[in-house]
Amino acid sequence: MSYKTTWVGDEGLYVRYSGQSSVQEVAEYGRDVQADPRFDDLRFVLNDFRACTSMAFDPLRVEALAASDRGASVTNPNICILVLTDSVEVKAFVDAYRAVGLQTFPIEVFSKVEDVEACANRLLARRATSPGAWSLARLLRTSTHQ
Repeated sequence: MSYKTTWVGDEGLYVRYSGQSSVQEVAEYGRDVQADPRFDDLRFVLNDFRACTSMAFDPLRVEALAASDRGASVTNPNICILVLTDSVEVKAFVDAYRAVGLQTFPIEVFSKVEDVEACANRLLARRATSPGAWSLARLLRTSTHQ
């Protein structure tokens, strides 16, 4: 497994990828999160690919992931997907996901920590009692990439 998940309060999920990653791993963490009782309160998933060295995907698996996400959006339509990367492969994966046409969760790609952090904090600010902003900043600052 080349990813690690960390909850940011009850409203956010930080997923850090490292080494060689794949669409199968993205789908795996998605299934785990959708089974978590906190899923209904989730407002964002921050996928940090800064330490990812490659991203493997194929059209059929991307389509299956998009279909699964569409089903999950029936339960919780309030999730925004944030992607932090400079990788051309990861950006191509995001483009392939968008091209499927089943996307219901907004997805935003960032190359700077400050920009993704500001976006996540705006999403967290919508909830009056969110403790997640500080812990997200700490995660982003301590998760070094190669």
